[in-house]
Amino acid sequence: MAVTSHLYPNAALKWSPSAVASPTNCINPVNDTFAAGLVTGSAASWTATQWAYVFISSIITAYTEVSTGGGYTSGWANRQALTTFTFAVTGTANINMWTCTAPSPISFGASTTITAAAMFIYDKTAPTNPNTTDANSWAIWISDFGGNVVSTAGAFTYTVASTPNGLAYWTCN
Repeated sequence: MAVTSHLYPNAALKWSPSAVASPTNCINPVNDTFAAGLVTGSAASWTATQWAYVFISSIITAYTEVSTGGGYTSGWANRQALTTFTFAVTGTANINMWTCTAPSPISFGASTTITAAAMFIYDKTAPTNPNTTDANSWAIWISDFGGNVVSTAGAFTYTVASTPNGLAYWTCN
């Protein structure tokens, strides 16, 4: 299966790649708190409607979050915490790369029985600190797995390639 990943346009507009404190209402890819969750719907189609997705509540409504059970726990406070982020920009090519190195791989449990079609990442810090709901946590990124991925009483993990792409990889002009 081919994996397709997308950075949400509204998140890109709020990106502040500074390793120091970000201006108000910006996403700091290094210092903010992020989490990942799973959805059952395909995110392979990428249309103009993606501009409407600002907060994670839109994502889990459009793509339907995996239900609590089988080793997965849905909900803002329960999804997989992500830490240890890096962000790099290559000056000459204006290529941006954002990656997560902990946990590695991103794990949704060692003994799960679930089916998911995509994984999403959201910012639990911006725009207000701290956020406490899906309705005010920015949707950052979604990765469509190219079909359903099933785990039956086994591990459900997502491995982030350190090169060449990381979690998100894009060019600015």
